[in-house]
Amino acid sequence: MKTKDLQEMVRTKATELIQNWVSENNFLNPGEQLQVSVTVSIAKPPTPVIVSVVLTEIENKSVDELTFSSRAKNGLYNQGITTVGMLCQRTVEDLDRYSFCGSVAVAEIRKALALECDGMALRNDTVWNGKELTDLGLDLAVERRLRNVGITSLGMLIRLSEKELRDKGVGKSFIKIITSRILWLGKSLKPK
Repeated sequence: MKTKDLQEMVRTKATELIQNWVSENNFLNPGEQLQVSVTVSIAKPPTPVIVSVVLTEIENKSVDELTFSSRAKNGLYNQGITTVGMLCQRTVEDLDRYSFCGSVAVAEIRKALALECDGMALRNDTVWNGKELTDLGLDLAVERRLRNVGITSLGMLIRLSEKELRDKGVGKSFIKIITSRILWLGKSLKPK
């Protein structure tokens, strides 16, 4: 196989995998599109094929720009975690091992990732993005209304403010029910 053919095949597959992963985790708001740029370099054997992916703007965002305690930010920096992309590679269990990161700090970090980084989450963190609307225990009419306006998961829901929900045609009484159920799970809609 020619080097150019192999590079194109790897680039196509990497782009497809990234787009599927972003789609499955509901990282984009309705109407947004993902632009992926993949660079493939092939070295002579025995060096393996090297695939490098250009990180998104959000993944390159500094942890310092997020809204959570300075103690947690300083602790992350001391552990070499300086960007959102690096933070999202850690699990809740990884953060629990750090002395600076108690349950309150972990909750703040999760919330900051979800609200300030377009629904991103810690690795294997199903608390934010993995919950389906059915997991909220909403009335069928409320759940149906949310699905009709394109909201299919808790991760998508918490990225919206009450005003944005109203703009999508969700009524005030439904929003009140949604807000109370989300609060019951220890979460909230995006601030106004």
